[in-house]
Amino acid sequence: MIVSAIPTCLGGALAYAHGSFDLVLFLLVLGGVLMAQSAADFIDDYCDYYAQNFGNKDQQFHDSPLLSGRITPRQVLIAGLVCTAVAGGIGVYLLILEHLQLPSEPPRPALARPPPQTEMDC
Repeated sequence: MIVSAIPTCLGGALAYAHGSFDLVLFLLVLGGVLMAQSAADFIDDYCDYYAQNFGNKDQQFHDSPLLSGRITPRQVLIAGLVCTAVAGGIGVYLLILEHLQLPSEPPRPALARPPPQTEMDC
């Protein structure tokens, strides 16, 4: 989590230093980043559990609720999907909020002109 939050916080600090910091926007971005990281972690644990690919997770995460049986794999999967949905929702909201448009078709070159119409084109 820390590794995901550091670049976001650094970007917020730079925006603040340049006088363009927006607290709501910063918190949305930070929340989206943390939700995306959480989703990746949950889904990774879910896939590792079913593949029995723990490596050194017993030593690395000795208090893992999935490995200890305190939560079920289904709960981990649901948590991963919820975090993915929240992160995606924040991303879509930010796109709308900032008026960013996804290109629907490639732009035409500036010099491209439509062919002239003749009387026969009616």
